[in-house]
Amino acid sequence: MADKKPFLEAIAARRTIYTISPENLPVPTSRVQEIITQVIKHTPSPYNAQTARAVIIFDDNHRKYFDAVESGLEKILPPEVWSVLSGSIKSFRSGGAGTVLWFEDEEAIEKLTTTHPAIAPFAESWSDQSNGMHQINAWTALEAEGLGASLQHHHFAPDVMSYYHDALKVPKTWKPKAQLVFGTPTAPAGDKAFEPIEGKRLVLVQ
Repeated sequence: MADKKPFLEAIAARRTIYTISPENLPVPTSRVQEIITQVIKHTPSPYNAQTARAVIIFDDNHRKYFDAVESGLEKILPPEVWSVLSGSIKSFRSGGAGTVLWFEDEEAIEKLTTTHPAIAPFAESWSDQSNGMHQINAWTALEAEGLGASLQHHHFAPDVMSYYHDALKVPKTWKPKAQLVFGTPTAPAGDKAFEPIEGKRLVLVQ
């Protein structure tokens, strides 16, 4: 098992990794399940409504999912766009060991707004923020265990939505938000440029 990293070091090391393999995973799939379970349990949500949902797919289910993604996106995207994306979809299917599918449960959000009607105008936005916390927590935790991952958004294709409901039996109240594809990194992330922080992205008021 890969060495654990201090929290800020793990945040800095978390990068988008596209070049991944399903072979020689640094941790067993049971550890991935444990990580996602802990992320779901301990990531905050508005009024502790616990609206985030996830499905982890491995191996054949992972590949079948990306078959649906490929079929669905090719149908709806302009050819010039699909020609750019098709290679990455194929690489996700063959290179990924698995994918975490992230959702928000609209039924749970409705329950939240019924219990706290004053926050109804903000509930969906707040639940989206919570889901983003789940995604980044999971992404960072997987990286800290030696896995590489990238966050994708393929759920806008009707065929993908059908796959969720028909093949994976995802409840229709679960609204898809993102897909975290992971595997063994086979090449590092590229260089990353940073805008100035202090005075532009961070203002200190004393």
